[in-house]
Amino acid sequence: MRVQHELTEVRAEQDTRVRTDLPAAVQRHYDASGLTVGELERTRRELAASLALARPGSPARAPIQAQLAAIDAELAARDIRPA
Repeated sequence: MRVQHELTEVRAEQDTRVRTDLPAAVQRHYDASGLTVGELERTRRELAASLALARPGSPARAPIQAQLAAIDAELAARDIRPA
């Protein structure tokens, strides 16, 4: 459910950038601290699968990679290795 909410937010932000001509380089910060370890691991697997399906050069890759980085950082902060 949270992943769907985050995806909806990312898509809305991308739409806003297109309408307002904001540069794509403006990055948003993903906060994964509110997720349990199980949620982090499941979300990471789902995002990794999505990244594998995204074509090279696709604009969809950047938010996926940003979310993966946030999850990896949170898991590292908790001293847990991603599955």
